[in-house]
Amino acid sequence: MDTKTLVQNISARLDIDSGEVRNLLTAFVSAVSKAATDGDHVAIPSFGTFAAVKNDEEVVTDHVSGKRMLLPPQISLVFTPAAMLRKKLFKDESAN
Repeated sequence: MDTKTLVQNISARLDIDSGEVRNLLTAFVSAVSKAATDGDHVAIPSFGTFAAVKNDEEVVTDHVSGKRMLLPPQISLVFTPAAMLRKKLFKDESAN
Protein backbone atom coordinates (compact mmCIF):
# COMPACT_ATOMS: atom_id res chain seq x y z
CA MET A 1 0.00 0.00 0.00
CA ASP A 2 1.38 3.39 -0.92
CA THR A 3 0.93 6.61 1.06
CA LYS A 4 -1.92 7.90 -1.10
CA THR A 5 -3.93 4.69 -0.60
CA LEU A 6 -3.20 4.69 3.13
CA VAL A 7 -4.38 8.30 3.46
CA GLN A 8 -7.56 7.54 1.49
CA ASN A 9 -8.25 4.44 3.59
CA ILE A 10 -7.82 6.26 6.92
CA SER A 11 -9.79 9.25 5.65
CA ALA A 12 -12.72 7.03 4.68
CA ARG A 13 -12.64 5.08 7.96
CA LEU A 14 -12.54 8.19 10.15
CA ASP A 15 -14.64 10.38 7.85
CA ILE A 16 -12.12 13.24 7.96
CA ASP A 17 -10.37 15.28 5.28
CA SER A 18 -7.39 13.59 3.57
CA GLY A 19 -5.26 16.71 4.21
CA GLU A 20 -5.79 16.31 7.94
CA VAL A 21 -4.88 12.61 7.69
CA ARG A 22 -1.64 13.56 5.89
CA ASN A 23 -0.86 16.01 8.71
CA LEU A 24 -1.54 13.33 11.33
CA LEU A 25 0.71 10.83 9.55
CA THR A 26 3.44 13.46 9.24
CA ALA A 27 3.16 14.17 12.97
CA PHE A 28 3.33 10.44 13.75
CA VAL A 29 6.45 9.98 11.63
CA SER A 30 8.06 13.02 13.27
CA ALA A 31 7.27 11.72 16.76
CA VAL A 32 8.71 8.27 15.98
CA SER A 33 11.80 9.84 14.37
CA LYS A 34 12.38 12.10 17.37
CA ALA A 35 11.99 9.20 19.81
CA ALA A 36 14.38 7.04 17.78
CA THR A 37 16.91 9.87 17.61
CA ASP A 38 16.71 10.18 21.40
CA GLY A 39 17.19 6.41 21.78
CA ASP A 40 13.63 5.77 22.99
CA HIS A 41 11.21 3.06 21.91
CA VAL A 42 7.71 3.79 20.63
CA ALA A 43 5.27 1.03 21.57
CA ILE A 44 1.78 0.91 20.10
CA PRO A 45 -0.40 -1.65 21.91
CA SER A 46 -1.66 -4.51 19.69
CA PHE A 47 0.46 -3.19 16.80
CA GLY A 48 4.17 -3.22 17.69
CA THR A 49 7.27 -1.35 18.74
CA PHE A 50 9.59 0.97 16.84
CA ALA A 51 13.13 1.04 18.24
CA ALA A 52 16.52 2.41 17.21
CA VAL A 53 19.14 -0.34 17.06
CA LYS A 54 22.86 0.39 16.80
CA ASN A 55 24.88 -1.98 14.63
CA ASP A 56 28.57 -2.08 15.50
CA GLU A 57 31.28 -1.43 12.95
CA GLU A 58 32.42 -4.48 11.04
CA VAL A 59 35.10 -5.59 8.63
CA VAL A 60 33.82 -6.92 5.29
CA THR A 61 35.60 -8.35 2.27
CA ASP A 62 34.85 -7.24 -1.28
CA HIS A 63 34.23 -10.47 -3.22
CA VAL A 64 35.54 -9.04 -6.49
CA SER A 65 38.78 -7.34 -5.40
CA GLY A 66 39.38 -9.24 -2.16
CA LYS A 67 39.96 -5.97 -0.31
CA ARG A 68 38.89 -5.69 3.31
CA MET A 69 36.90 -2.63 4.30
CA LEU A 70 35.72 -1.23 7.60
CA LEU A 71 32.01 -0.36 7.67
CA PRO A 72 31.16 2.37 10.17
CA PRO A 73 28.57 1.79 12.89
CA GLN A 74 24.98 2.36 11.80
CA ILE A 75 21.73 3.08 13.56
CA SER A 76 18.63 1.42 12.11
CA LEU A 77 14.98 1.87 12.95
CA VAL A 78 13.49 -1.57 13.59
CA PHE A 79 9.81 -2.47 13.86
CA THR A 80 8.83 -5.48 15.94
CA PRO A 81 5.20 -6.52 15.54
CA ALA A 82 3.14 -7.19 18.67
CA ALA A 83 2.00 -10.73 19.44
CA MET A 84 -1.58 -10.00 18.35
CA LEU A 85 -0.44 -8.61 14.99
CA ARG A 86 1.93 -11.55 14.46
CA LYS A 87 -0.91 -13.94 15.22
CA LYS A 88 -3.17 -12.21 12.67
CA LEU A 89 -0.42 -12.19 10.04
CA PHE A 90 0.39 -15.87 10.44
CA LYS A 91 -3.31 -16.80 10.59
CA ASP A 92 -3.92 -14.97 7.28
CA GLU A 93 -0.75 -16.46 5.80
CA SER A 94 -1.75 -20.05 6.65
CA ALA A 95 -5.19 -19.52 5.04
CA ASN A 96 -3.55 -19.06 1.60
